Amino acid sequence: MDSILFASLLIVVQIWDAINDPLIGYIIDTDQRKYKRNKFLSYIFVGSVGLIVGGAICFIPWQGAPATAKVIIFICGYVVWDTDPDLIENHHILNNLCHELDKTRLTVIAAVSPCPIDSPYVHISDIVSYNHYFGWYGGDTSMNGPWFDRFHEKYPNLPIGCSEYGCEALDWHTSKPAQGDYTEEYQSFYHEELIRQLFTRKYIWATHVWNMFDFGADARSEGGENGQNHKELVTFDRKYKKDSFYAYKAWLSDEPFVHLCSKRYVNREEDVTKVTVYSNQPIVELFANGISLGKKEGEYFFLL
Repeated sequence: MDSILFASLLIVVQIWDAINDPLIGYIIDTDQRKYKRNKFLSYIFVGSVGLIVGGAICFIPWQGAPATAKVIIFICGYVVWDTDPDLIENHHILNNLCHELDKTRLTVIAAVSPCPIDSPYVHISDIVSYNHYFGWYGGDTSMNGPWFDRFHEKYPNLPIGCSEYGCEALDWHTSKPAQGDYTEEYQSFYHEELIRQLFTRKYIWATHVWNMFDFGADARSEGGENGQNHKELVTFDRKYKKDSFYAYKAWLSDEPFVHLCSKRYVNREEDVTKVTVYSNQPIVELFANGISLGKKEGEYFFLL
């Protein structure tokens, strides 16, 4: 999905929220009918149908559909899902229940990218996180950090985190990685960018990379290997740590190490290839057949 379609998606759902949220609130507030059960619970029961239908429409993969069609399908599903007449009140009930069960813990909600930062859903729990896949499902990697800056600028007292981010990587390789190519090289680039953007913003209370291990997902059909989610840092059989795993090790570990990337990229087309190195050491040196090809100073991610 290109950036124009993705931006259009965000604009449409924000316009719908501006119309729908006060409208549903008005309907509930002016409803004077007598109910055998609590009025809000009755709305929750009726609205659950829209929640199920809309949620299914939003999150079914719709394999093979053009990008424009996927946007239209998502908008239709979001309209049905978001029109649940008492979904907001249900969130308040759940939030209050959590506080009653354990007053010592904060509550948190995980919102998805199309949910506007002004949406009432985002301001119910004590803290909030967002699932963002800028640079994979839509937009580009450069959008991640600035998005959190805008949120923090508008709501400096509401702790914000990233509850999901990632991109898929199979045993596919290229010297010219591009968004959506399912190569290990693009996944490495993606996580380098996310580490730079997320970990350097001290106001972000937590980040959650999706995920540690590739796992089974029966309905998925992406990248040429069906039935699995491949966004993870380690392969399904737990035998191979992808290069992106070592990007995090370089950033987080104090144990000295050096990792050469793209070791599975054997058959290369070009005569002269680039070499990417991850390390927590300030200087790395590249050797070929025992001969030094030079040293390079840097921080975490080196391109030789």
